Amino acid sequence: LQVDARNIDGSPPLCDACASGSIDCVRVLLSHGAKVNPPLYTASPLHEACMNGSSECVQLLIDVGANLEAHDCHFGTPLHVACAREHLDCVKLLLKA
Repeated sequence: LQVDARNIDGSPPLCDACASGSIDCVRVLLSHGAKVNPPLYTASPLHEACMNGSSECVQLLIDVGANLEAHDCHFGTPLHVACAREHLDCVKLLLKA
């Protein structure tokens, strides 16, 4: 089983789990070797968690070494995303990290 297999949009399952805010799915995927910083040209798992406003996912990703400066050509950094979406809890976690 390929834990980082991509969907038609090129996103791995970890991005989808973060986008939905499913902390349990995020934990299971990470425990099975999902890359927290997959080589993407689109939003990273941390971007997706910030878009969703899932501060629990954001903290977990930070804890396992998510790239805080990951850059997406549409959204900028995860901090840009959290600010644009007005997810204050996520903004605070990113700034603290």
